[in-house]
Amino acid sequence: MYVVVVAVSALYLLELNRITSFIPYAERDYLVVAALAIIGLGIIALTIDLYMNFEDLKDDRAYAMFGRTGLATGMLLLSVVAMTAIAIAWRQVDPTIFETRSNIIFFVEAGDTMAVNDYLLFALDQTQKALLFDVSEVYRFGLIDIGNNPQNYAFSTACLIYRTFLSMFVLVIGVRLLRKDA
Repeated sequence: MYVVVVAVSALYLLELNRITSFIPYAERDYLVVAALAIIGLGIIALTIDLYMNFEDLKDDRAYAMFGRTGLATGMLLLSVVAMTAIAIAWRQVDPTIFETRSNIIFFVEAGDTMAVNDYLLFALDQTQKALLFDVSEVYRFGLIDIGNNPQNYAFSTACLIYRTFLSMFVLVIGVRLLRKDA
């Protein structure tokens, strides 16, 4: 899986910067969507693999550089990157996945001119809402004025699954890290 993700990522960067032209120009958007989706799915697969082998890896210095919480932190950061990649890919196919809100720190000038850092802030916003168990959602606090469009059921369901996964992840990892014999 890692080899496929690296190969598709390299091809995406080469085509994006017009270094190569393997893909006809009219079909490059499909390459972008496919590459970002594969990168996102690869990161999700890596996160699940790390989670399944957490007990074996938590004391391995290569995985837990910052102690036992290093692996958990790394998995959370990987999930943010995965959400960013999937949101970019999904939006290129369906631009109606986001809606603008007005309760935020960072503002996006226009929904159609979103930069990569706006997608990253969206992913961080979804993550902090999951980690805080929707406290920020209840009190209408967020990092960015872009949120998922509730009328787009597929993407909103994906956001719900993402936030549920992270909330459960925090609970399980917290219990594992707090156990006396951990």
